[in-house]
Amino acid sequence: MQLNCDLGEQEKLVPSSPEQLVMPYIDQANICCGVHAGNIEVMRETVILAIANRVEIGAHPSYPDRKNFGRLSLEISERELKEIIREQILTLQAICEDLDTTITYVKPHGALYNDMMRDVKVRNIIMSVISSLKIPVKLMVMANNQQEMLKKEASSFNIDLLFEAFADRCYTDEGLLVSRDKSHAVHDRQKTLEQVIQITKNKFVRTENGCDLLLDIDTICVHGDNHSGVAIIKDIQALINTA
Repeated sequence: MQLNCDLGEQEKLVPSSPEQLVMPYIDQANICCGVHAGNIEVMRETVILAIANRVEIGAHPSYPDRKNFGRLSLEISERELKEIIREQILTLQAICEDLDTTITYVKPHGALYNDMMRDVKVRNIIMSVISSLKIPVKLMVMANNQQEMLKKEASSFNIDLLFEAFADRCYTDEGLLVSRDKSHAVHDRQKTLEQVIQITKNKFVRTENGCDLLLDIDTICVHGDNHSGVAIIKDIQALINTA
């Protein structure tokens, strides 16, 4: 099982940036493509850090909504959404190629990720973009009780999936993430570590109402956009390594 983290969401990298702090402890870096946050220079510096730490690189595209950090759904045409996603992926891939590396997967950000998990039309748009790329790229999706259906959808686009669970987010009984506007949406340190143990040792997460969801997981996400997430990443890595 691997550990992934959303990165490249700063305006400038400094020694105390999450990118600098978490990269030695993760396996996969979901690098912001400069739309919901970050910029070209931060993307490039984050790729360089990933290379130095032998971390797999994934594109982290979003809706074009910098004001709201990509956390609000947007009503845009299918054609426009395809172009927006494709442009973000290709921008990061160009940086990677310039540095003699490549992206290996795509993980949508924020509202785009949530919409992908709820709406087959959004999933198909994202999958069609990935299938049109010249390089083989996987799609990272949320592990839930619909995994076999998701595999069949991806297979029709000749795409492999990576199933992830979230270390620090609370789940609904349906296997989705509790909305961030609810006070229990993001776990504290203790609950985060408890959830990682559930995922790694027992292959389930406990929902907000106490239900246990059995999940088949490839990777665990820890968010690097807050200091609490960075502070416990060593502990999370240790739990994964001893599972």
